[in-house]
Amino acid sequence: MLSKAIEQTPTPTHLVKRKAIKLLDMEASKCNRDGSVPYDICIWDRYPSDQTGNIAEVLTALYYRGRIQLAIMNVFLMLVHRGFVSIDTLQKPVTLRLGKDNYNKIHLPLCTLEAIVQEDGFELSGGPCDLWSLRPAYEALDWLAAMIVRSCTPSLDQILEAIRESEYLGDIDKGEFERHDTEVQDKNFVCNPNERTPEERGLDSERYSRELRENNDFGFWLPHGLGDISEAEIFMEIDNGIRYFHEIERGFRDYFDL
Repeated sequence: MLSKAIEQTPTPTHLVKRKAIKLLDMEASKCNRDGSVPYDICIWDRYPSDQTGNIAEVLTALYYRGRIQLAIMNVFLMLVHRGFVSIDTLQKPVTLRLGKDNYNKIHLPLCTLEAIVQEDGFELSGGPCDLWSLRPAYEALDWLAAMIVRSCTPSLDQILEAIRESEYLGDIDKGEFERHDTEVQDKNFVCNPNERTPEERGLDSERYSRELRENNDFGFWLPHGLGDISEAEIFMEIDNGIRYFHEIERGFRDYFDL
């Protein structure tokens, strides 16, 4: 379960400040500002900047976006270990933000986990344009939902129970679960190894994967579209993503002297 957001005014040293800027520059180099999603506009309003407050807000957004992804990655690895999800589902890219009924039958129940419900309540900026958005957490759930459907898991109930037992995303919020339960009458989903792939939507997979590397959403590091590589290489890519988040976490903690 994720802890509450930290509210603290930073007073970083010059060296720590330069390291934070370098970290933000590295993340921004993977994004296309002109083609960014609406909830990233506030990011680009404050970046680039050498003002302590602006750096703090963007770095905070980067950290909290990565933190929920780490929890979801831990869930994914747990599901792989227990045989619910296949690791090779990461070979094909995922078209995010393009849901449909089959995917919603997975995504909506995942939204009832306490950590996801909690994310919606965080307030990380008192400025005129709040940098906090629940959408990055939803996109991480998009990623997980696609991998579950691609793996043809027989029982969603078993998956939810396994996630609940792992405590990575907390327990099920009963109120939210009852509300979503009434929205989705048919709980069965259709197995689809190509769930949310570019080909399924009439797009060129190779071109989409290439553009994905150049037009990443700010702070999104969960791997997909890895291509025809070995299982060992896939785990290396996963490890690289986790290492990257820990680098973000170190930069965040150094900046706020935590």
